Amino acid sequence: MTIRHPGHPIEPTNRYFGLTSIGLEAFLLVLSIALILRKAQNVANDFTSSLTGGSSEAAIHAGSFILKTSMLVFFMVLGIYAIYVSIAYAFRRVVNTGSMQFSDFINQFAAITNLILIFNLLTLLLTILTGTGNFSGMTGLFFFMIPTIGIMNLAFIYIIIDNVVKPHIDKFYALIIAEIALGFALSVYVMILAVLGGNMLFSQLSSLFS
Repeated sequence: MTIRHPGHPIEPTNRYFGLTSIGLEAFLLVLSIALILRKAQNVANDFTSSLTGGSSEAAIHAGSFILKTSMLVFFMVLGIYAIYVSIAYAFRRVVNTGSMQFSDFINQFAAITNLILIFNLLTLLLTILTGTGNFSGMTGLFFFMIPTIGIMNLAFIYIIIDNVVKPHIDKFYALIIAEIALGFALSVYVMILAVLGGNMLFSQLSSLFS
C-alpha cells in the first residue's frame, strides 16, 4: 500500500515498520554491491590465472575485503537515512509543534521512500542474472541512484510540510533552512566517512596484494 500510495498517511502499524523498511532498502543495496565486488574478484582471478598459466598462487582472496566493505556501506547508508529523518523530524516540529511521535514519523518517511525498494530489487536481480564478466548490475546501480536520491530529497521536503494547515513559521523559509542544515550535516558526514572508511579500505586493499 505504501508503494501504491506513498503520500497517504499510513494506518496504525507496527512501530518497527519504518526501521524494517529502511534496513531492507540498505540491505538490498549492499547485497548488490557485494555481488558486484565478487564478480570483480572472479574476473581478476581469471585474468591473473591466464597470465601465470593457471597458478593458484596468483589467486586474489577478497572475501574479508568484500564483507568489511559491505558492512561499511550498510552502516553508511543507515547513517544517511538517520540524518534525513532526524533533520526532517526536527523541522517538522518547528513548523508544526503538534507533530507525530518519532516512531510514527519514521514509519511515514519509510512509506514515502519505499519505492526505493523497487529500484534496489531491480539492481539486485540485474546483478544476479548477468554473467560473471558482465557488470550490468553496476550500471543499474548508478542509473537507479538518480531516482533514489530524488525520492529521498522529495520525501524530506514533503514530510516537513505535508498537511500543515497553520505553520508556526513560513513553510518556504523552513524548507530553505532545512535544506541548508541537511547539506551541512551530509557534508560533515561524508568527510568523516572519507577519513575513517578510506583508511579502512586502503588497509584492506593493501592486504590483498601483500
